[in-house]
Amino acid sequence: MAGTIYIRLEEHEAAWLVHGVDGLGREQRGSLEDAARASAGLRVLVLAPTAHLLLTHTTLPLQNRHKLRLAVPYAIEDQLSDDVENLHFALGMRQEGGAVPVAVMARARLQAWLAGLAAAGLQANALVPDALALPLAPAEWSLLLGHEGVLLRTGHARGLALELNDIDMLLDIALQQAGEDRPTRLRVFDARGDGSVERAARAAEVHGVAVSVETCPHGELGLLARQLSGPLPLDLLQGEFSRREQLGKLWRPWRSAAALLGAALALQVGMATYDHVQLSREAEHLSQRIEEVYRRAFPDARNVVDPRKQMEDRLAALRGGGGDGFTTLLAGAAPMVNAAGAEVAGLRYKDGVLDMDLHLADLQRLDKLKQDLAGKGLGVDIQTASSRAGKVEARLQIREAR
Repeated sequence: MAGTIYIRLEEHEAAWLVHGVDGLGREQRGSLEDAARASAGLRVLVLAPTAHLLLTHTTLPLQNRHKLRLAVPYAIEDQLSDDVENLHFALGMRQEGGAVPVAVMARARLQAWLAGLAAAGLQANALVPDALALPLAPAEWSLLLGHEGVLLRTGHARGLALELNDIDMLLDIALQQAGEDRPTRLRVFDARGDGSVERAARAAEVHGVAVSVETCPHGELGLLARQLSGPLPLDLLQGEFSRREQLGKLWRPWRSAAALLGAALALQVGMATYDHVQLSREAEHLSQRIEEVYRRAFPDARNVVDPRKQMEDRLAALRGGGGDGFTTLLAGAAPMVNAAGAEVAGLRYKDGVLDMDLHLADLQRLDKLKQDLAGKGLGVDIQTASSRAGKVEARLQIREAR
């Protein structure tokens, strides 16, 4: 191919630029159809909005990549707000120390993105979270104050999208939770020029983090594209959404036609008998597949009765097992949650940790709630916090203080 076209998916349109023999071109904006006309003969690399993703990591002792892919969804299930079956999981390369980067997003949303690209005549060679295209250096975080939102990159395959209106508070929370992994420098790329950088700088300097500020002379996409010329930190197009699988889908309409012909012949000997045999075989096949997946992940298994339950138990054992105290934690936290006027959207308890999904009026109440819980001798971490439709959605992890 002559070069690469970088396309960034945005809320109402797309941005793109071409990296050819003359270097990076000028950023352009318009519809996906416009981008498709500029992509002829080029490798297509698409940047996906990190706001719709969860970038996390897990550590499992499995070395086989296929077995790891099977086990990861259950290993991070306590971080998810939806059923595993509704989500798509993409893995990065194992990092030093054994951590495996994981990107999680709704399968339906990824399908919609790919369908939109296909409708415009585009087929992505890779799909990368836009936060992971920010510059990265040891002991350093990168923050982009962009027109489409705020992106923060905190590691090789770690990052998140922040709300601009709450940038100082959310950055303060992120730095608190980083603990000993807190950076020594925050590198800010200011594409807005509206004073937001001062708010971010104040939040960083409170934690003793030095701040450097740069502009984006080649635009936001120019900044992001420059970081993706080498190995990609993480590609969302894996598993059923891999490039190979997408190419296979081009042939499926022809296979469907052959299947219809076979069905017509089968109708001649009786639809009722055909349906009964097919459904019986499918049920038997699914049962065998479930057991096969479990045995591949854990080859030492002997007596397989309930593969899903047994896999969850084995993963719990690998992570160190559970504990109790749900009633104690809930009783201790409930008065402060009530006093904060918070609405409880979800509860999960595992390994001595109580996860609470809350809806609150504002971030000040969230911060006060954290202080009140800590004052009662509880260990509290704010996992996520975002403002939507005038409310704050947050996830707290509560444990007995060590």
